[in-house]
Amino acid sequence: MVEEGLKQISVIIPTLNAGKDLPGLFESLSIQTLKPREILVVDSSSSDGTAELARELGARVLSIPQEEFNHGLTRTLAGKSARGEVLVYLTQDARLAHPEALENLVSYLARDQVAMAYGRQIAPPGSSPLVALHRLFNYGDRSYILSYEDRYRFGLRTVFASNSFAGYRRQALERIGWFPALPASEDVHAAARFLKMGYRVAYVATACVYHAHDLSFREEFVRYLNIGRFYAAESWILEEFGHVEGEGRRYLFFALKHLCRHPHLLPAFFLRSLVRYLGYRLGLLLGPKTPALSQSSALPPEERGKADSFVGNSFNKEKMQF
Repeated sequence: MVEEGLKQISVIIPTLNAGKDLPGLFESLSIQTLKPREILVVDSSSSDGTAELARELGARVLSIPQEEFNHGLTRTLAGKSARGEVLVYLTQDARLAHPEALENLVSYLARDQVAMAYGRQIAPPGSSPLVALHRLFNYGDRSYILSYEDRYRFGLRTVFASNSFAGYRRQALERIGWFPALPASEDVHAAARFLKMGYRVAYVATACVYHAHDLSFREEFVRYLNIGRFYAAESWILEEFGHVEGEGRRYLFFALKHLCRHPHLLPAFFLRSLVRYLGYRLGLLLGPKTPALSQSSALPPEERGKADSFVGNSFNKEKMQF
């Protein structure tokens, strides 16, 4: 059961040409055991009728010019416009996997000092084996809650999070100044700031969504280029919590253990891993697109903006706080 104060939920969905995705997402929301107070769609001037469809499906819609979309600031704009005390962010191509997903996610925000909770992402049916493996690695079957002190044990994994399905206490987001303008990984940035301020971050394995991307090599490269730019801008996160390379090694060992029974997948795995690594390193080398933001950077009220992130890890899932 979710405590009464956490039942005022705004579900927030940034969209761009999401006409084919919204019916399935809204259907999965309609059968939830915990009903949101509102569904708020912030649409980047879609050309396929996304805004109109969202209204027909019962959402409140904010529209912004496509060129103003930003991984962090679009979510901030939507969060400030939302009416709920709990803000649940979803991406347009996610679909809740079971009726209790929203309730299970939000229930963790009642735990002591938990400001943020993110759910488990499962590769949809028909996904490639390597996509499914990546999801299995990042999103295990055990829930846990991490604090700032856990960085000594889990390194960069401590700040791993994903706004593809994540819930926040509104007051906690206000306290850290919402999401700033970032090239990627606004969810990781928020988690790091929460932990620094004494809050805790929860991973809820019993709150599942179907969500994965079967990216081309070019798309994969650009994605990790932006992640590298993010860490170039926010180098304090690497200094506080550790470096990506350690997590990459864990992913390598995890994948080899699983792929030894499917050796025909190894060439594609190594090639994709190389593309990710080169993109990430180039992003670090090129540096941020915008000046680095401090941990306490506040947002000018006129700014607007959205995101996604990756920090792979197969850390030992023993001893966790529940």
